[in-house]
Amino acid sequence: MKGNPGATSTSQTQNITYNFQNQVRATDNSFPWYLHYNILQNTPSGSTYLIYYDPVFPDPPPIDNAFNVKCNCFDNSNPSPQLYPSGWYDWEDIWCASPTSCFFDDPAREDFEEAVASMDTGQYETAETQFKEIIGQYPGSIYAKEAAKNLIPLTRLNDQDFPGLINYFDTVSAMQQDSNSAHLIFRLKNKCTVEMDQYEQAIAWFENDILSPASEQDSLFSLIDLSDTYMLMEADSSLKSTPVITGSLTQYKPKDRESYTRQREEWVKLLFSDDPKIPDKEYAWNQDENNMIKQIIPNPFNESTEILIDITESGTITLLVYNLLGQEMAIVTRHYPGIGTYSIVLDLSALSGGVYMISAKINGKEKGKAKALKFN
Repeated sequence: MKGNPGATSTSQTQNITYNFQNQVRATDNSFPWYLHYNILQNTPSGSTYLIYYDPVFPDPPPIDNAFNVKCNCFDNSNPSPQLYPSGWYDWEDIWCASPTSCFFDDPAREDFEEAVASMDTGQYETAETQFKEIIGQYPGSIYAKEAAKNLIPLTRLNDQDFPGLINYFDTVSAMQQDSNSAHLIFRLKNKCTVEMDQYEQAIAWFENDILSPASEQDSLFSLIDLSDTYMLMEADSSLKSTPVITGSLTQYKPKDRESYTRQREEWVKLLFSDDPKIPDKEYAWNQDENNMIKQIIPNPFNESTEILIDITESGTITLLVYNLLGQEMAIVTRHYPGIGTYSIVLDLSALSGGVYMISAKINGKEKGKAKALKFN
């Protein structure tokens, strides 16, 4: 996300403003490696997080490799309360379209840009050496992770030695020093499996990650990647005369490109289906009049959680709990004779840890949805 460091007014650089939820939002290992010289603002100021990052392994601050978001123009002089997670950002040098007001040294970024330039100009062996040097010199940094990601397309362009790349990922100690880097390598190795056309093995990996994910994002990423892999196989002419390869989760094999596009869009939306606003208190009351689920306390939870619902008509209330595959995991039914706010305790101690969707129905009509996270 490169703004214009030479801008003399806010109209001359990139404005990231007035988005519905957050101005910049990223999930695990996808934070932009360059985020400088931008206008990051929202109205009213302080109503949402300007930058929201959702890691699988949220290390407590101070962290070793804080995100460098210097030289941006925020909507107040101290944006720290609007940067999530707290303590993960280096933001102190503010820039608001003044060409000489903010400069910083970032050797890792400069090295990474040189490696990308080598790759773009066809100097593949040089680029490989540079990317691997970045991984070794700046372990755990965003540049090391981006370098590891770039080794996939670089190998595709260069020598297609994906078995060698898997061996590198298995043996490079710099990518095993923190949980987020190791988690990334775990996924990149399966990307190599896809590149080697070992589809059956890759599909099994994706399905295992869907059913037993480290996080909700991982499950959704693998759903998307699984669907992408099926479409890749459909376009692979070498498979036309071989038996059809299908995993056990057949419901996620696209029937055609239209269904593939529709499914993919729905899964991407699920990544942003919550509303990460800055809360007034720990368990904020849901102000959406069309959603009868008002609070889930606690959330996340271990065994049971309390669902507060607001009823505008008498009748039968049904709470249904679904996993990310859309399978019904639990159901609770209550009858309430009058309108008002009621509490229903959900005992989900028999379920494994993970993300669950809760649907609330009154007299058979769905009137609310919410997402809950259960710890093991």
